[in-house]
Amino acid sequence: LLAALGLAACLQAQGATISLSPSSTLVTPSQSFSLDLLLSAADAPGNHPGAMQGEVIISYDPALVSYQADSLSLGSGVSLYLPLSVGSDNGLQTLTFGFQDADDVGSVATLAFTALGAAGSTINFGLADNDDFAGSFVNADDTNLRFDPAFIGTSVQVVPLPGGAWLALTAFAALAGRVRRSSRRA
Repeated sequence: LLAALGLAACLQAQGATISLSPSSTLVTPSQSFSLDLLLSAADAPGNHPGAMQGEVIISYDPALVSYQADSLSLGSGVSLYLPLSVGSDNGLQTLTFGFQDADDVGSVATLAFTALGAAGSTINFGLADNDDFAGSFVNADDTNLRFDPAFIGTSVQVVPLPGGAWLALTAFAALAGRVRRSSRRA
């Protein structure tokens, strides 16, 4: 019976997730966009609401996207215990930071980026626990109970300037040409 209860508790704790959500899944070259780091840990062990903490590492291809320095914005009540650091790993750029006092469910942080890739590129963002040995996620409310959330990265597609924008630019150029011809006749 105790083994079954222990297994049930472990399975329940595995319902927690930490994920990246883009402000837009389609961007044009040189367009700015943001990623929200979202935590859903209502199934984590311990008191609820809790004071969730953990360390994340976000990875991406620096040829396709750049992080806008100092753009980290923390969710309500969230603070950092490990400041954001920029690094690299196997040709990928990495952003690493540790947060604390996050709500069970909600936004932990928002980060801003600029698309560098050409139209047709796909920007993949990886997300992982910065402590890949023991894991860093705990409900620190007063129990420091560990939990292992599922990590969900995201991707953003770089697309050409929308057709409507090309049409508007063409119409504007035609109008400018007409105004120019009218002013020459006058």
